[in-house]
Amino acid sequence: MLPSSHRLRRRYEVEAILRHGRRFKSSELLLVVRSRVRGGLWRGTVVVGKKVDKRAVIRNRYKRMIRADLAELQGKLQPGVDILIQVRRRFPEDNHAALSSALEQLLRQTKLLHD
Repeated sequence: MLPSSHRLRRRYEVEAILRHGRRFKSSELLLVVRSRVRGGLWRGTVVVGKKVDKRAVIRNRYKRMIRADLAELQGKLQPGVDILIQVRRRFPEDNHAALSSALEQLLRQTKLLHD
């Protein structure tokens, strides 16, 4: 589980990322990154719209899977950034591996992931 210190919870924080962040796209995911002046820990949030699936159960499943992946990569992510991850399209049912690899590939492409 992703610790609360690494989560973005306030609406104004998410809106600031969307307004001022840099966007990186893949066919499956959108990653919006914004650097913070004060630095500190990285923080993130996951957005899955109704366009992906109308059922809240499925949307929440995607969020849990992405948060679990972020928790695994916790020590490898660059500090001092806010990250918004948006699922752009539906993945095949219960294909956590495809979602994980798409997320990791996008994080490596943006150089947010250290080895």
